Amino acid sequence: MSDSLLVLAFWMGIVSACSLPLGTLTTLVWRPDDRSVGILMAFGGGALLAALTIDLVGSALARGEFAWLAMGCILGGVLFVVLDNTVNNRGGFLCKSSTVVQYLRRKHRQRFKHALDDLERIALFDDLPQEHIEDLAAAVVQETFAKGATIYSAGDPSDFLYIVDDGEASVTDPRNHGRVAAVHQARGTPGQHAFLTGSPHTHHAFASEEARVWMLPREAFHKVLGDSAALAAATLEFVNGDSVADYLEDRQGLAPAAIAGWRESAASGLGAGVIPNAVTIERRRDAFVRISDGIRRLPIFRGLSPADLAAVADRLFCVRCERGDTIFRHGEPPERLYIVETGQVALLSPADPLTGRIVVESSDVFGGRSFITGAPRPVTAVAVDDCELWVLRKSDFDSLIRSFRAIHERVRDYLEGAETRDFLGASGLAARRVERWIRHATRNVDSGRLIPSAAELIRHVDLHKGAPLAIWLGILLDGIPESLVIGGAAVEGHVSFSLIGGSSSPTTPRPSRARSACASRACDSPGCSSCGPPSWSSPGSGRPSEASSSSRPTRMRSQLSRASQPARCSP
Repeated sequence: MSDSLLVLAFWMGIVSACSLPLGTLTTLVWRPDDRSVGILMAFGGGALLAALTIDLVGSALARGEFAWLAMGCILGGVLFVVLDNTVNNRGGFLCKSSTVVQYLRRKHRQRFKHALDDLERIALFDDLPQEHIEDLAAAVVQETFAKGATIYSAGDPSDFLYIVDDGEASVTDPRNHGRVAAVHQARGTPGQHAFLTGSPHTHHAFASEEARVWMLPREAFHKVLGDSAALAAATLEFVNGDSVADYLEDRQGLAPAAIAGWRESAASGLGAGVIPNAVTIERRRDAFVRISDGIRRLPIFRGLSPADLAAVADRLFCVRCERGDTIFRHGEPPERLYIVETGQVALLSPADPLTGRIVVESSDVFGGRSFITGAPRPVTAVAVDDCELWVLRKSDFDSLIRSFRAIHERVRDYLEGAETRDFLGASGLAARRVERWIRHATRNVDSGRLIPSAAELIRHVDLHKGAPLAIWLGILLDGIPESLVIGGAAVEGHVSFSLIGGSSSPTTPRPSRARSACASRACDSPGCSSCGPPSWSSPGSGRPSEASSSSRPTRMRSQLSRASQPARCSP
């Protein structure tokens, strides 16, 4: 009997596995939309529940074992949820698209709720209605800055309101030999004065400890500002405060008359959701366009149309560095691309800072390869003399790739070139990972997504080294309940085809059999219609067929031959 049951199980597995190639071939002629997939999944789930209900729940209730059934459902459900979350949090969610979507949605809900809680604790947003707080929370993005990473630098446009979620951010003053001027922890807002006055940053902010920071875009803030009288009133109170006047006079160099004029303009613009910039960002668009064809060391800006060059110039801003200033350090995350307008900059290799020195000058790009690939800075950049630099931030560069086809094509060609492979190989990535990153990066560029960071790839691989094992455990976990159910039914004395088919097929038809328990516990006749083995109805008849007194494996094989139902492949 056991041998026959094993043979039957084997052939049932073969039949179920046929759905794999059949499903793949089906996609050649039919690509179901989301609604169709939802209908098929709902039908399959109903078939599975129906099979389990008839085979387990119905028989257990008939025997008066509701307490054991309820206890098993509760304990089994809790255990499954705990194990499932444990496996998914270690990378097991990658095994199926449905669990990937579920994982991402859960993370998004957690992020939104967390942002909501943090924003409600910011003094500027104290009196905002809940709907406007939710609008702001939906617009914020979270960035994780490694220890020592730059959040913003002096001269950067103040396009974001930074809110520290976790960790620590320090603000240094370049005018005071880089000494720490302030330290911000949870719910601190570094650069708030620059953001609300529309002025370039005058300090340098970096993560003194690894920090998660919320970033609220200026456009989203202005949109809510135009809709919310409470936010407009709070912003006007802040603008008219003494701290803003002191900031504009001491840090931005505005005269009292200019400050008063800007306050009047800000008060009139608040109702329309616009705060004018107190200080204009210096960009020098025309000068960049003139030298663009002569830019060396990074060819992505050569030969662009006037419209494309103007778009690039609109996203550049100028900074001045004094002789001896450190522009970036070895090992820092590459958040900026630099183009020299005047002066000279030395690139120093930490392995050989004397003989390994490279000097770049007017029309040279530096920091470009690490900027595009996201690999840590391989050198330290120091100003040889007083110099003026154009700066392009990572967020602006990503926007250019998405918006302009010519720039997108040049970046794609650069990613596939030998220079990128050589640079990533020198950064410590194995050849296999280099090719994997390039494929991923070019796909992202083609689809309008961000270029992945090579450093993030290394961290991701290290973080999810156990993902293959977690995926295997997740698949095993999915099969445990079904295996226990079928195994328990086999121990009890029979395994119905609807139970096995329903456990492996999302489109299993409703079973047409029913089982009841005999009132007499003493009756164990195999031919008894009440407590004996279940009988099957012939297809479409709705009438029970005669119970067979032949052996169970033979009866089950005949049932299998009469049944025609598609099976699913487990994702």
